[in-house]
Amino acid sequence: MEDSSFRSGGEIARGAGVLPAHSSSSLTMATTSSKATFLQRLEQSRLLDNEQLARAAELVADADAPQSIARSLVREGLLSEWQAAQLLQGRTQFHLGKYKLIRVLGTGGMGTVYLAEHVTMNRRVAVKSVSSRLSRNPDALKQFLDEARTIAALDHPNIVHAYSVDEVDGRYFLVMEYVAGKDLATIVEEQGPFSFVAAVDLVCQAADGLAYAHEKGV
Repeated sequence: MEDSSFRSGGEIARGAGVLPAHSSSSLTMATTSSKATFLQRLEQSRLLDNEQLARAAELVADADAPQSIARSLVREGLLSEWQAAQLLQGRTQFHLGKYKLIRVLGTGGMGTVYLAEHVTMNRRVAVKSVSSRLSRNPDALKQFLDEARTIAALDHPNIVHAYSVDEVDGRYFLVMEYVAGKDLATIVEEQGPFSFVAAVDLVCQAADGLAYAHEKGV
């Protein structure tokens, strides 16, 4: 099991084995041809329900530039910055099964981890999606499924919970617990080193999770 399976605080799909995603969804770099095209993509994306689409149309009635429209919808909380940038770049697929993709949490050798939301329950989760290339590789797919089963067998407050594994159109993904916040590296970068007491507490939490996993044969 990879170290990131353990709760160390911070926003991460714990157990994902990913690198934090940088803000690559720059709306200033993304382009689309026209207001009509952007709004058409927005409707096709199914990111907003009919009421939200009507509200969006009112908000951008006087705007013409697609980038300005995208910024307005982000400011109003109707879209995430990542969703808006992806729409500007031509993407219209933002769902994996019952989950709506909100933004990228990180990337790794196996694929991409997204912050997502269950479309019916509105529960936010982390979804680890295996890349299309690896989904066609039997060995890589076995590794992914073995990892999912390993995580699912563990139940400890310092270890990520795995909810389910699913497949849509040949694309496999693992649905995991999501915890909002900052990872330890970001906190140290922003605030400096932890105090001795705080550092010991964090190490003890990780050690508790590791000890439990070892007891279970991981």
